[in-house]
Amino acid sequence: VALAFSPNSRMLASNGGKGAIHLWDAETGDLLKTIASESDDVYCLAFSPDGKTLASGEDDETARLWDVQTGQLKAEMEEHSDAVTSIAYSPDGRYIVSTGNGKAARIWNAHTCQLRSQLIGHVHGIDAAAYSPDGRTIVTGGGRYDGTFRVWDAYMFSEKRVIKGHTAAVDALAYSPDGKIIASGHWDDAIRLWDVQSRSIQKTLLGHKADLERAAFSPDGRTLASASYDQTARLWDVQTGREKAVLNGHDGFVNDAAFSPSGKTVATASNDHTVRLWDVQTGRHQKTLKGHDGSVSSAVYLPDGQTLISASGEGVLLWDVPSGSQAAALKKSKEMERVFRAALSPDGRLLAVVGTERAACLWDVRRRQLVRRYEGFTEELLYCAAFAPDGALIAIGDGKVVRVLDVQTDKFVMTLEGHSDSVNDLAFSPDGQTLASDCHDGTVLL
Repeated sequence: VALAFSPNSRMLASNGGKGAIHLWDAETGDLLKTIASESDDVYCLAFSPDGKTLASGEDDETARLWDVQTGQLKAEMEEHSDAVTSIAYSPDGRYIVSTGNGKAARIWNAHTCQLRSQLIGHVHGIDAAAYSPDGRTIVTGGGRYDGTFRVWDAYMFSEKRVIKGHTAAVDALAYSPDGKIIASGHWDDAIRLWDVQSRSIQKTLLGHKADLERAAFSPDGRTLASASYDQTARLWDVQTGREKAVLNGHDGFVNDAAFSPSGKTVATASNDHTVRLWDVQTGRHQKTLKGHDGSVSSAVYLPDGQTLISASGEGVLLWDVPSGSQAAALKKSKEMERVFRAALSPDGRLLAVVGTERAACLWDVRRRQLVRRYEGFTEELLYCAAFAPDGALIAIGDGKVVRVLDVQTDKFVMTLEGHSDSVNDLAFSPDGQTLASDCHDGTVLL
């Protein structure tokens, strides 16, 4: 599915199959116009900064520009040798960058539609490209066979930096409390610690025997917990990269790991229908919380550390941590057929739950009441959600895009595009200025 919001967020463009492009009123959901292209499929869409032109990348090796008001074709850009899979305008609207399965990204004059330059460096196809907000930099992301990001000078069209490290899909993502490090977990069984400033790998943590599912930093940032399909969770020393403990005991995939606010306990959620609590200092098992009837996909502590929330297919359970007993249940009912992930607001008042039915639900934790149900997502199954540090925004992965919801107004305020496969995990930086997303295509986007 190709999607793009107009700059004023009032219009949404989507592909409709067989070369059709639909323009929608984002407020009412009414179809405003359908544009018929000559190709069989449209892979990507982007509005010009003034909202008057829509760019499309299509399967017939062509990028096209459309007049938004009339729906008429304005121009075609035909230098690609394969399908055009990513397209973006520069912030000032003067240039367009487009990519495809070829090894070069192409820069076009947005007014004359003449090819301005090519960015050559990737060894395999390019899945995504984007301009920095100031327009000075272009970043291109290679597909799973390339494994690199490349950063380019947008004025000189020269390569500034190559970011390497991803050899497989990325499933786990976490920011350190100080915002200086990103931990990413991969399908190659490795965890990588990235320096946010330099975008370089600091350490690679090896020990797991299967895909990584989740990663979490302790509150003091000194310990990293990882959850894996090898039926273990592991604790790592962030400074040295040394493995501190292997948490054995689950009889199924470990889907999540969460530290208590004190950092003394870590909770793990598993396919074996249980949540286990572990002593971080010793790595010893403390309690097993039993009550779910299916795979437990996520766990999170309330700020007081006395209550733990866990989510599984049949609903959400609240646990009294000191006693290990179930305190309450938020059953799925008709609101959501299957719960996949839960995210807690920083103040512990609201719980965002995502799963099936193309919907996200927001619960009041204290009252145990459903506050809001958000619809309009494109994918049947939503994999991840994250609150901003101030609790004002919720980011939700919807297939290849991330949708950002304003909690106060109940409106989607932005859609973040760039991934070529499903978004698996999300993490806000501690200052709330940056959002990281990871994906099956082996990329992490900031």
